[in-house]
Amino acid sequence: MPEIPDIEVFSRNLKKLLTGKQVTRVNVVNGKKLKDKPAELSKALEGQKILDVYRSGKELRIQFSKDVLLGIHL
Repeated sequence: MPEIPDIEVFSRNLKKLLTGKQVTRVNVVNGKKLKDKPAELSKALEGQKILDVYRSGKELRIQFSKDVLLGIHL
């Protein structure tokens, strides 16, 4: 399990790589731990522009256009 400093570095690196990019396709490999169905996740994220990537506690958050926020617990 990663510690908070590791997640902070990870989020900063992802922010540099992903901010401003557009999601063209979502591929869910294992949807067992998703709250939503894979098709719903794909529909919500595909075509969205990534506005920000940041850490909140031990969660990585990705802010998309159209007020969509993806939280990933690490």
